[in-house]
Amino acid sequence: EDIFFGRLEESRTALAGVSRLPKGSLARVRTQEPARIRRYWDPSALLETARITDDEVSERLTELLERVVRRTVTGADAISLSGGIDSPTVAALAAARHLELSGRPLVALTAVYPEQPSVDERRYVELVSEHLGIPLETYVPSTRPLDDVEHWVDLLDGPVDTLPLPEVAENYRIARGLGAATVLTGELAEFVFTIRQHLPGHLLLHGRLAPFLRWVREQRGRGRSLSSVGRQLAPSLAPAFLATRVVRLRGDGHPLLPPWIDRSQVGGLGFRHDLARPARRRWAEAQLDPLRQGVVLTAEADDICAAACGVEVRRPLADVDLWEFFLSLPAEQKFPDSVSKGLVRRAMTGRLPVEILERRDKTAFDAHYLAGADYPELRRLLLDDELRLPGVDYEHLRLRLEDESMGVFELSWASDLARAHAFLRVLA
Repeated sequence: EDIFFGRLEESRTALAGVSRLPKGSLARVRTQEPARIRRYWDPSALLETARITDDEVSERLTELLERVVRRTVTGADAISLSGGIDSPTVAALAAARHLELSGRPLVALTAVYPEQPSVDERRYVELVSEHLGIPLETYVPSTRPLDDVEHWVDLLDGPVDTLPLPEVAENYRIARGLGAATVLTGELAEFVFTIRQHLPGHLLLHGRLAPFLRWVREQRGRGRSLSSVGRQLAPSLAPAFLATRVVRLRGDGHPLLPPWIDRSQVGGLGFRHDLARPARRRWAEAQLDPLRQGVVLTAEADDICAAACGVEVRRPLADVDLWEFFLSLPAEQKFPDSVSKGLVRRAMTGRLPVEILERRDKTAFDAHYLAGADYPELRRLLLDDELRLPGVDYEHLRLRLEDESMGVFELSWASDLARAHAFLRVLA
């Protein structure tokens, strides 16, 4: 239940009596003694401690990007390439090193979606491949998110949310077939580069008026009225008791919950964890959350999936040195403007095609996800036995599954619930 509703504590697992080692920790185990666990890394002391110029930020970032990619390349790699900025950055910095180590070019591997043009990124990945002079292998995915679901939850010792393991495994198996032992990805970069929630409030509350006013001018330059800017800023400034009360009254929290989920299972109507914090700490805590809060189910599942397919997955943009650098930057240097991942785009100028560097839209995989909806499998897993999780209205869910008209977020919730059911079936 806690895995499904997103409230699992860091050290818990789906197996009773089995604990997970917390992130950033070491365990010392001796015969007939309980394990002694201690944290070896606490990133909170790093936050906004850097004192460097903007030019030095660019130089240091370029140096770090080159280092973190260089030390992940083995010479037997494939790059899982998309049309965004993250994996092309890895590809651009890995290509020469791979050729140096192996005498062979780095291979790029990309899923394409000819029947779903809104999802397909072939145009962008071909630009990257041609620009870098690396071969591009493409394939049309043939799996669906719930294929072999009992196998995967059994292998993982529990359900996992979000990650479509059959599709991930298909990518890894193809990479292995191409001779790769390591698959490089641009994953987890979002946590390093892009968490800007409550940024303007943080600047104002900490007396950084120049960057705050620059943000206001930028918003006004984009056509937003002063009242719109104020509404955008208000949640970051309001004290916790007021912010949470207003959100609950407006019913803004959890707008994507399906109607068959009891809201009290996820904190109640309008609950927002970030607004329950003191206003002066909201931005800072958001920077640290990925490193301290919750569990690492998805990353663990990805690693196990890769190992089962005969490869190792490496994520250079989640390197600890790079993460520490970004944590240490003052907010106004980490996010000098509203351009997503602007610092990385500047660092990669001249190394990637202009079309990639200037791209501002992000591909949505909604069409692919909806096309892969497996309603018969969902009905089999969710309705064909007596298993019932508290907080789920199964009669309402049955009607929605029979109607077969779920949207992306409702379908995601149903798929996560199906994985929980599949795991309990395996145990039974």
